[in-house]
Amino acid sequence: SLAIWIGVIISSPVWLYEAWAFLAPGLTTKEKRISLLFVAASVPLFLAGCWFGYMTLPKAIQFLLGITPDGAANLPEADMYFKFVTRFILIFGLTWLLPVFLVGANLLHVVSGRTLLAGWRPAVVMIFIAAAIITPTPDPYTMFLMAVPLIVLFFGSAGLALALDAWRARKEKHERPAWMDVSDDQASAL
Repeated sequence: SLAIWIGVIISSPVWLYEAWAFLAPGLTTKEKRISLLFVAASVPLFLAGCWFGYMTLPKAIQFLLGITPDGAANLPEADMYFKFVTRFILIFGLTWLLPVFLVGANLLHVVSGRTLLAGWRPAVVMIFIAAAIITPTPDPYTMFLMAVPLIVLFFGSAGLALALDAWRARKEKHERPAWMDVSDDQASAL
């Protein structure tokens, strides 16, 4: 079980590339570039999340072992410990893919950058709720270690979505015919 999870994490660049290579023949050149950018962004974000989860793990284990009552022994089985560790690290890696989903939704015109920034308060609350539910330990330390980077990633992806919206608006303005740039006053005079 442990070897499988470690293999999934370490081989993520390979299987993400293979998934992309399977889909690539059916994509246009523009779609290929965009999907390659998403794979290129997903791998480092996933691995950074896994690394951050690995760095957070000792505090989570210390908390879990610290709540053992006096006079009692806490001796978890090796299988249970390895499942906890691998799931903990994998959950951190998967949650760090939030920007990929938000920017993807922006590119698909599902959500604009302004909408993301306008909804930052509910997003922060939802991130904290999700972090409280997802983290396997009941301590606030681990929840904050998951939530704070996700909030930073949320605002980073909202900024990127705003930049993409501005780029798209400039591109559409240059591609519009000149007669479409007529103001309402000029149109009424005609």
